[in-house]
Amino acid sequence: MYASCPQCAQPAQIVDRFALGSTDGPLEHVKVGCRNGHWFTPLAEDVEVIQVAAVDADPTRRAAA
Repeated sequence: MYASCPQCAQPAQIVDRFALGSTDGPLEHVKVGCRNGHWFTPLAEDVEVIQVAAVDADPTRRAAA
């Protein structure tokens, strides 16, 4: 599954889902990483899933400079 990177808008792969505790109970987060090396852990409910070719979104491939 993929989402847009919050920093550069490149495709970012969702690589993990987990819950973090809060005063209102656990909140589900996801870990997303893009090919420009940006990594974020936003709330799952704030992430819009997008469709992209897997080769375009691979977070292990750095973008050409």
